[in-house]
Formats: sequence, C-alpha cells, structure tokens
Amino acid sequence: MMRIPLSSFPSNAAPRRRVTVGMRAHLLPLLLAISPAPGLACSLAVTLHTLAEDEQRIDKTAPAPLEASVVSVRRGRGPASAGNGVMSVTSCDDIGFITVRIDDLPGDNRTPKTALGYFVIPAGGTWPEAHFFPENAVRGLSEGGEISLAWADGATDEQEAIEFAFSIVAVDLAGNESEPSDPIWVRHAGSRSEADCH
Repeated sequence: MMRIPLSSFPSNAAPRRRVTVGMRAHLLPLLLAISPAPGLACSLAVTLHTLAEDEQRIDKTAPAPLEASVVSVRRGRGPASAGNGVMSVTSCDDIGFITVRIDDLPGDNRTPKTALGYFVIPAGGTWPEAHFFPENAVRGLSEGGEISLAWADGATDEQEAIEFAFSIVAVDLAGNESEPSDPIWVRHAGSRSEADCH
C-alpha cells in the first residue's frame, strides 16, 4: 500500500495500459481509496497490480469478463456550517469520488480472484478531467470487489453536470487481459440533484 498527496500525481499521465513486473510503479493512477488525515493534505492510498514472472512464462489464458456497477458518486463540496458561526472544511473537500462494485469477481485459471488487477478505460461521454482514467492497473479493495475513482472536482457546492461511461478490464498475474465489461454509465446533474448511475 502506498500513500501520497494528490499533488504527487502526474499531470501529464496518458490513459494507456501498463502493468509493472515485480515492483511498484512510480506513476500512480487515480484509481484509489481515500485516507484523509486531519490537518494534512488529502492523502490517498493505492495498491498497484504487479505481474509475476513465473506466471508470465506459463499462463496464457485470460480472465473471464466481469460485471460491475456504480455504487455511489460523491462530488466536491464547499465549506459546511459546524454551528455557532463556524465553517467546517477538510483537505478532501475538492475531490470527487465514484465507488464501483465488481458484482461478480471474474474467474481465472491460475490467479486468485483477490489478486486480479483492473484497468479502467473510457467508453463514452465526457469525463470530468482530461487525465481522469488511470494509467496503471490496480488491485481491488474490500477483498477485490470494489474500486474507487477520484478526481479534482473543486471545493464548491456549485457543480456542473457530468455524464460519461467507462469499461473495466481484468488482468491476471501473467498480464492476460479479459474482454472489457459492458459500458458503465455515470450521470450526475451537478448541483441540482443526487447521482444517477447504472
């Protein structure tokens, strides 16, 4: 597990696939779990998917395709009243989050389900920022069944509408990739309503 401040993410990362063999990559994706610390910059934790050289030599079978759905969408938000004229702010107020559940963990002939990695690839619409999609594959959270997307959304309650889709590709320890999932759409009307996703 690696923890880094948001400012450490590269601003010029391109949405291309790459998996590190035997070591952690230096270019981290924005596919992550939040771990805020009071008084510090918003801290994020990611576990990158790594390949195993012995599996690369013998495993040539791709994982089965997966099914996934959006659980929640949280937009950036402005200061909130804490009462008595005090406004509450956190270092993560400007971050938007999308939580995705892998509904049925894909099977693989050799790699355990919890050791699979996932690529997130664009599938339609206009995503929140130019470098929204992560460059590297990552491991899932919650025993491999959940992943989170995050982006700089602005620390304000005045949010624009978003509508876009992505697909998820499973990758095993040998680097074999599944077929992409069906497109997963995210729709949020911004300041006007709660999230709509399916």
